[in-house]
Amino acid sequence: MLTKTLAQLRTALLERAGIDSTGTSVDLTPTVLNEFVNDALYEGHDIITGKWADYFTTSTTINIVAGTQTYSLPTDFSKLRRVWLLVDTTTSKYRRCLAVDLDAIHEYTGVTGTDQYYRYALIGQQLYLLPTPGTSLTAGIKLWYIPEQAELVNDADTASFDNRIEYKLILAIGWRDILDRQELDPSPAVAKVNEYTAKLRTAADGRDADQPFYLNPRGETRDEDWEEIL
Repeated sequence: MLTKTLAQLRTALLERAGIDSTGTSVDLTPTVLNEFVNDALYEGHDIITGKWADYFTTSTTINIVAGTQTYSLPTDFSKLRRVWLLVDTTTSKYRRCLAVDLDAIHEYTGVTGTDQYYRYALIGQQLYLLPTPGTSLTAGIKLWYIPEQAELVNDADTASFDNRIEYKLILAIGWRDILDRQELDPSPAVAKVNEYTAKLRTAADGRDADQPFYLNPRGETRDEDWEEIL
């Protein structure tokens, strides 16, 4: 994993653009370069999550309060991946909570929920638990989500990159924006952005090189497993 400060990213961006990083520029001031770096990080974040949804996925726990239907999302929330309900505190067993559309929320009013029956709705910056939880469900919600890209403000602020392809993608995006600002042909940088975007999928697929994914939690299905099911 690579970790770079905002100051280091500014220097690397100028070097990638073929500009002397030791000199000064009326056009490419530190403030302008900071904007380019952050814009590149935001765009790169969207590209990466589009190629591999769980690249940045994290989780948090929200405590359920009886009689409370709405819960605030994390401050760095960007996109929701999964909602789990803690249904057994002794065994720490979770059950996946399914989504309900706004058009169907009224169906969950005036009823008592069970752990199999609860649904959620994502409205604005609030998570709605439906129906309103009673005293039988007071454990917690595990929220899996993609966080938004944090803005780098101070020179010592850092950004981490899992591999060099991700790092090169960010620099290529910034380089493209520099060429565009200077009214130069951005096609060389655009080609690099496309190249690194294509390579990123291969890099992301190789993150878990242990075993293939299985939808069956028991792993690969064997002939004797089918006999047990039948």
